Amino acid sequence: MSEGINRMLLRDIFDAIPKAKITDVPIQVPISHYHKAIDLLIDHWKSLREPPMAIYQCGQIAAPGISDIDFIVVYEDGVNFDVAQFEPYRFPTWVQQLFRHSPYFCCISTWKELPAWFPIFNLQHLWGAVLPEPVLADIYKPGVALGMLVDYFIVKIPRDILWIAIERPVRLRTLLCMLHSIKYIVYLASMADTPVSQKANEVIDNVNSLRLDWFNLDATERMGQMAALGQEVCCLAGEQIALLDKNLLKTIGFYKQSNLTLGDSSSLFFFRTPWSFSEEIGMAIAKISRTGELAWVSPYSFTQVLALYVDECPRLGRYLFSKCDRVDLFWNGGYWNDGLRYHARAMTTYRECMAKKKVPSQQYIALGYLPLPLSLRLKKYIKRIFNAEIGKQEIFSIILRKMSKIRTASFREIINICRR
Repeated sequence: MSEGINRMLLRDIFDAIPKAKITDVPIQVPISHYHKAIDLLIDHWKSLREPPMAIYQCGQIAAPGISDIDFIVVYEDGVNFDVAQFEPYRFPTWVQQLFRHSPYFCCISTWKELPAWFPIFNLQHLWGAVLPEPVLADIYKPGVALGMLVDYFIVKIPRDILWIAIERPVRLRTLLCMLHSIKYIVYLASMADTPVSQKANEVIDNVNSLRLDWFNLDATERMGQMAALGQEVCCLAGEQIALLDKNLLKTIGFYKQSNLTLGDSSSLFFFRTPWSFSEEIGMAIAKISRTGELAWVSPYSFTQVLALYVDECPRLGRYLFSKCDRVDLFWNGGYWNDGLRYHARAMTTYRECMAKKKVPSQQYIALGYLPLPLSLRLKKYIKRIFNAEIGKQEIFSIILRKMSKIRTASFREIINICRR
């Protein structure tokens, strides 16, 4: 969506960063500190009352002081564990600087489908059982990659980069890590057999150079480079969105039926995320979003990918219907059909397995889908009503919608309707 990226607005956002208050400043540390942190974390986790079955590391520590440690922790299906034991705040400050977020948890039954629900890179065994390496069959690779690519465009790139850039104080290290994420977008586009921008390698090289040279540059130079790279990365993301949209339109064809074009506001859709920003930041980004120039406004062709998820997994579909303007199926999935449907099944199975173990939803897996038992859903509704997030009219419409289904439903169907 390079047509939709307003370079002047990008310049205003990123050029303000060198003058802004900052936090989360990178601290130069040797690689040995990472190894000590990993040893400390593993020693703690393997001594738990319910220790994991296996612990893996994914990714690599390419830029010490900026890179963080990513773990995948595997448990037996029937074992419940204390998620809080894996939160960074439980560990010393020096460990928290390297271990920034909780591990990605996994049941052994969903381990073999790992590459279908999460893009893994450089998987390394650290402790516990050595499990068979999860491998994605060639038939699924393009479709799974396309699904992950669309998911990331909807909830991550450039959405999170813009959020972090506008937020004050600026989280410096987090922004550097987010800029680095553009390489995964390019990797997934290539794996999905969709076009890749000619500028991609140059932008990725520039991000890598800044991360590696960060501690050798003076403050003015590195902040200036980061502001420039923020603009480059967002423009590249916009171009990749446009390339993907045009590629999808070749196989979907429904735009011709509805006379929609990429430039029309009706050809864009918003995904309402379950995560909220501070009121000030949220309002600022919402204002940008409504212009269609920035943020995470997505082409309507992306809804066809989500519609395949809905068609394949109705339970995930109920969540997506609550988050999107509409998710109607016009498309058979084409070349990517098998992989897209496998991606949807793997995400749904994974999230429902993790929900039973009280693992919170994760933004980048299944678009934040978190199946809740009826009791928790009722509590959630009551809390929203108490906080005036749901008005009388919406409550009344929910009741009417449920009742209209109940009048024509069997007893078993009534139970299922109420559970929704």
